[in-house]
This record gives sequence, structure tokens and C-alpha cells, in this order.
Amino acid sequence: MGGLKDFQRKNSKFIKLEDGESFTGKYNGYSFSMNTMTGKEVPVYKFIIDGQEKLFQTQSGKMCAFFDEDSGSAKKGQMVKITRKGLAMQTSYEPELIINDNDLGPSQEVPF
Repeated sequence: MGGLKDFQRKNSKFIKLEDGESFTGKYNGYSFSMNTMTGKEVPVYKFIIDGQEKLFQTQSGKMCAFFDEDSGSAKKGQMVKITRKGLAMQTSYEPELIINDNDLGPSQEVPF
């Protein structure tokens, strides 16, 4: 990764993944924000990564179901890994709970 791209990742409040990349962080709840491109309200998920709060914005139905308080898999304070698959309108995100370090596997983990 180039110096400027590395700088941007470390200093941005938002998490941005390329196809095949993943991040792991402690889930810290969510809020809603207005998407300036569409004018629609979207969920913004909060994660603690290396002691910093980072934000991840997506309106993916799979992500909403995973983090929903009533029927979701993840609870605030749990470690979660999210992997991006696909490009542009064909993008999907694969969330999973991390029970222990062995669950991380050999992925394209993004350093933040």
C-alpha cells in the first residue's frame, strides 16, 4: 500500500474496503446518518479498532440483519470481522463474529 493511501486509512474516521479486503473490530453500536449522494437515511456502524472509533456506512440488508438488536448475531462489545466481496453495484459484505483469534484465518486484513 502506498504512503498516502496508508495515511488516509489510518487518519480517516470511515472504513473503506476494496474487493476481498477485511477488517476486524469491536462492535460499538450504530447510528443513522443522511447519505449525501442519495438523500436517504443509512445506518452507520461503529467499531473500535486499535483504540480508535471507526465508522462503516452501508445500507446492506445482510448487515442490518446481522447487527439488529432483536434478531441479529452481533451484540455491542463483540469482535466482528467484515469482508467485502465484489465491485460497485455487485458489492456485498460478509459479517462474522470472532470468537477467538483462530477465527481470523488468512485474509486480506486491512491495517488501520
